[in-house]
Amino acid sequence: MARLRKAQIMLRITQRVVRAWRLGEWALLRQVRPDNSSTDPDPVPFMPDEGSSLALDDEGFMPSWGEHVVSSTARFPVMIACENLVGAGQVHTYHLKEGRVATASIATLCRSAIEASAKTIWLLSEASRDVRRARCLGYNERERSYQQPFIDIEQEVLAQRTDPNQAADQQRFTSHVADYDRRVGAITALPEDARETAAQIREGR
Repeated sequence: MARLRKAQIMLRITQRVVRAWRLGEWALLRQVRPDNSSTDPDPVPFMPDEGSSLALDDEGFMPSWGEHVVSSTARFPVMIACENLVGAGQVHTYHLKEGRVATASIATLCRSAIEASAKTIWLLSEASRDVRRARCLGYNERERSYQQPFIDIEQEVLAQRTDPNQAADQQRFTSHVADYDRRVGAITALPEDARETAAQIREGR
């Protein structure tokens, strides 16, 4: 009976692994064909439907950032969630071949997926368009502070390189950071009530 129960559990997990793979392709802006092959990345099919609430969130908002600020910001965390689910599926597949169950590893990746997707829910759950836009800006501003340690590490690595491609890579990196900082500067220049973070809500601000 215990073996049957274990087999049923493994089958359910495997079924979810297959669904997670399709989500992973979606996260990479690919579409899965009927034969289970994937298209090349193409963002067009993933844009909000014309006239939809999400499309109206994007319309005319922060044009210096691009045409789809709210929808692309909201998509990013759930893309991360999909990648975590794909990773959980890969862990499950590997251990299944070994006849083992990797409960802790899978649960950790699934928890990361839940936390990431919750950000997308938070970004879009409010009925007010102004609040959704403010949360989008607050999220992007906050993300910049999280990225700083990685920027510092990359800068240290580039500074130590002596290969022929170092100068070109350094220029691209510096340009990328400057461009992102310019965009974040456009957010911080706005009134404080134009952006909202989860931390502000927790603090009752």
